[in-house]
Amino acid sequence: MASSVRARTAREVRLIYEASFPPEQRVPFVALMNSVASGERTLWLSEGNHGFALTKGLETTGHEVLLEYLAVKPEWRSRGVGSLLLHDVYAGGGRPLVFEVEDVGGHVMGPPSAN
Repeated sequence: MASSVRARTAREVRLIYEASFPPEQRVPFVALMNSVASGERTLWLSEGNHGFALTKGLETTGHEVLLEYLAVKPEWRSRGVGSLLLHDVYAGGGRPLVFEVEDVGGHVMGPPSAN
């Protein structure tokens, strides 16, 4: 386990991680925490540890930050925790932020309306 992330914090992040992502989208949690300890990734925590984000610099250009994971405890969703966390990551990263968005509800997302 990564020494730079306290055991209690790591347990909280792991619970959110496993509740938020299906097994096929997860990498081993210990590998994530070890990459935080090595400085490859940055772990961002929301106030109260109700959510987390993991970022890393993109190797292709070195100018952007990739948001790999952003998750919030199920009971804290739709309360602005994820929005605040995203804002903190964007403001604190100091570089353009790149991320992929999935529609977890299974709905097909079309182009934005012309309105």
